[in-house]
Amino acid sequence: MRALVALTFVLGASSIDIRENDLQFLVQELVQRVGNTTGWSVSVGLVDDEGHNFGVGGGPRGLSMAGSELAGSTTGRDRFNFGSGTKGLTATAVMRLVDQGRFSLDDPAHWFIDPVLRRALNKSMSDMLGSRAVNVTIGHLIQMRSGVADFDVPDYDNSVLMKGNTTHSPFEVLQFVSRLNDTICDADGSGACQCRFEFEPGMGVSYSSTNFVLTGLVLVGASLPQPSGKPTTWDTLDMLEPLGFRSNPAFQDSNFSFVSDGPLSLWLTVAGNSIQYGNVRIFDQDASILGWTCGNAIATTQDLARFYFELLGPRPSLVSAASLEIMTQWRVLTAGWAKGYIDYGTGLMIQNIAPGQRLHGQRPQVNQSGSYVGHAGDTYGFTSENGYFQSYNTSLSVAVNQDNGYGSELITCLVLEIVAVYHGDTNATAFGCRPLPDPPLYACKTVWGLPTCILGWGSSYQHEANLTQAECNTTCGVTS
Repeated sequence: MRALVALTFVLGASSIDIRENDLQFLVQELVQRVGNTTGWSVSVGLVDDEGHNFGVGGGPRGLSMAGSELAGSTTGRDRFNFGSGTKGLTATAVMRLVDQGRFSLDDPAHWFIDPVLRRALNKSMSDMLGSRAVNVTIGHLIQMRSGVADFDVPDYDNSVLMKGNTTHSPFEVLQFVSRLNDTICDADGSGACQCRFEFEPGMGVSYSSTNFVLTGLVLVGASLPQPSGKPTTWDTLDMLEPLGFRSNPAFQDSNFSFVSDGPLSLWLTVAGNSIQYGNVRIFDQDASILGWTCGNAIATTQDLARFYFELLGPRPSLVSAASLEIMTQWRVLTAGWAKGYIDYGTGLMIQNIAPGQRLHGQRPQVNQSGSYVGHAGDTYGFTSENGYFQSYNTSLSVAVNQDNGYGSELITCLVLEIVAVYHGDTNATAFGCRPLPDPPLYACKTVWGLPTCILGWGSSYQHEANLTQAECNTTCGVTS
């Protein structure tokens, strides 16, 4: 039986004893407060050290394609888009095929990608990326070691978003990279690169979502023909099959999707507005612009928390012990936007959500109580934190339908305070979580030429936010 500890610093109310069955209640109460305070759609999925899991939600369910509010409040069964949280799933699918002997991480990626490209474009990987492409292995791709430039930069994102609901494909990503200089050069501070490669394959580590689009093409090339006898294509690849979800009892009631094309809103029960990309409504966009196998996972937080628990928890069920060891071999990023700050494994990274533990210039460590192994997501209209907290043998997935700042990280910190106290950790206040604003304060900003009121909590404008919403609307001239 866990110790009873008074919890006052999270809920900001009278002292509450955490008992064996109170964890879900306390998380639900917090999430409802966050939703009511911020107006965000919020969901939290948790799997505890004994394998029990739950999902809770709070706040409005977001906007519909018509721009009207979806009925009801967010629940634990609403589905969010997890952006780069997808990468852990894609890497796991690859490692399961390695376990099955379908290929090795040392195999050249073009062995599997070229047949796909030739069938679709009559081109090879070298035609698209230059002669260095023949030296890129499958392992290089899922460990961010290929050196291939990232497509997920403003020049690409903005041009694609402005096209509206136009069909895109992974091949468009490669065509964007193919137009870069056929040389090696460093990315700028934002991660944008003017060259196809940042370094020779295998000679560095740099975060590039292009790696995981290419990984998707590897999975297509390695797939068996469909029952019809037709070869698998990028838009018909069944990602649930290589992940083993169809046969794993832990996922029999799951609601995963990997959307390759078509309106994203058809697959979501919570839709987000994107402030940082210029008030773009993500549900108006074609799903494939999110990067497919690098950013298109759609699920409930409860399902994603279960995935990371099954992958990394005390009783892993998704990959072999040897593959799991490979996935958690860490290499610090040597180039790009997070150079020297993040350790990357195989579709996984180490991240810490506790401000009190993030020391300047020091990388997060697995053994810190605020650290998790998994993958965060920051994409059009959504942010999330997803992974396994070794200190508490607990998996968390926290998603919110806003992409301005670090909302999901702030919420995850508050949830982890509850989990820590639940486990008898009386030092949980050392996490330094930022408390919810009361009342919430806003900053009047101009985003792509439009006056916009931005909530300070969870944004880069937190120090400028000094207006109530009504005051901000008046100051900004915002009518709704």
